[in-house]
Amino acid sequence: MSEAGWGIWSDRGLLMSPDPHCDVPDLPDAIQGAARAIADWIANGDIRARLAALPLADVPQTDDVPTLEAWYRVYAFLATAYVHTPNLTAADHLPPSIAVPLSRVAARIDRPPILTYAGFTLNNWRRRDPAGDFSVENLDPILHFTHFADESWFTLIHVAVEAQAAPALEGMCRAADAAAADDAQAVKSGLDAIARGLTGMTETFRRMPEGCRPDIYFDHVRPFFFGFNGVVFEGADDPAPRRLRGGTGAQSSVVPALGAGLGIAHVQNALTAHLIDMRQYMPQPHQAFIDRMKSSPIRDYVLANRDPILCDAYDSALLALLEFRRTHFGFARAYIFNRSPQAYGTGGTDFMDWLRRLADETEAHLIVHAPTKTR
Repeated sequence: MSEAGWGIWSDRGLLMSPDPHCDVPDLPDAIQGAARAIADWIANGDIRARLAALPLADVPQTDDVPTLEAWYRVYAFLATAYVHTPNLTAADHLPPSIAVPLSRVAARIDRPPILTYAGFTLNNWRRRDPAGDFSVENLDPILHFTHFADESWFTLIHVAVEAQAAPALEGMCRAADAAAADDAQAVKSGLDAIARGLTGMTETFRRMPEGCRPDIYFDHVRPFFFGFNGVVFEGADDPAPRRLRGGTGAQSSVVPALGAGLGIAHVQNALTAHLIDMRQYMPQPHQAFIDRMKSSPIRDYVLANRDPILCDAYDSALLALLEFRRTHFGFARAYIFNRSPQAYGTGGTDFMDWLRRLADETEAHLIVHAPTKTR
């Protein structure tokens, strides 16, 4: 299958390119209308009946990745809305009208049949001005579950952060190639780009409270990102009950790729096993990119070179990554832990301990600067 659509783009990082389909090719009008009506049907309380009555659509026989990803986005949203309908017990099944197309299109794109980060972030946006930038103010989500503006802001902050990652990812590739070629000046230039890109990501991420309130997120948005626990896919080729992870930022490939490229080695435990498990929920080209970055010579080159300017550039990139991780940690505390200290992440982890460890292990890789414990 063609990998067009997923790549490392200079203008948008790992976001879908070209811009995602808003009107999905070959998708029946009834299904397109249902996807646009999700929030209304949830509010009316009749979404399960309406979704069960939808016609059974045939997934198109195409290798066009943007088209398949658009089909996947629609059916993943419909499935999540059905299983996690507010004020009802989570459904233990999906009707054939959703289960069959979702399972088939998910198999075509090599991803589990559930709403992942790729579906609700990387491929769920449109630009108001198609020639404009990827600022939050120029973006709208294509699909959403609620009428709360907080949900849209939450999604679009993540879209904008992904776009801000572009110079960091390109800088990392340049630095890795330069290290292999013994070009210290180009390595430093690449490391500087990583630091700049991560700083931009963090600045955008810190805008989250401007439009997303912790109580609205926790009570009305977050429940849609939980996983499937023994859900039967009625009519599917494999109707056996499925246990699938919910959508989570851990399914973004940016930080894992940057960490791998900078040579950060995390202690092997249940948390790192979870991170590896998250990769099957990423687009295949993004998984391959992380694997490629594992062999990056950047850190070894800097350690062998020991040039103070180069070491400082490496540490600056690492400190920028650490600041992004700490910002994430702070939001996890404010938006989830402070509201329910017993809560688990949507991916199913003890996320506070996990995020703290990742930050501390990142800091431990500094070459010059003295570490200080994450608070």
